[in-house]
Amino acid sequence: MFMGADATSLMVINQFLTHVIITPGEFLLRSGEIGGAMFFVISGTLTVWDESVDGDQQEQIAELFEGSVVGEVGVLLNTPATYDVQAKTTCDLFQLTKDDFVNICDVFPTFRDKLCHRAEVIYGPG
Repeated sequence: MFMGADATSLMVINQFLTHVIITPGEFLLRSGEIGGAMFFVISGTLTVWDESVDGDQQEQIAELFEGSVVGEVGVLLNTPATYDVQAKTTCDLFQLTKDDFVNICDVFPTFRDKLCHRAEVIYGPG
């Protein structure tokens, strides 16, 4: 995500990140909620759940690991989460709030471009 950033830019970005730990079973995101932050997975495993067609139970659709980013589409597009994201193991994450995202884009403008590209891949051109 920050490939190509110089040391000074990385130090600035680091100032905006908050370390978060969640334990197995905790939800990071819930479907329908507008997220106020995006998260970078440092370690651990998260499960992404979607409701089944009949709505009776949830279906696992993905797992997220070290290096994954989650919640960025909600921050970019101000849209509610479309899935539940739950810790499978203890997870170390870095959190970046919407407000801090705006501040980082001022310092590291390609960051927004990369995230917009991810949003287009997930949701299509908007």
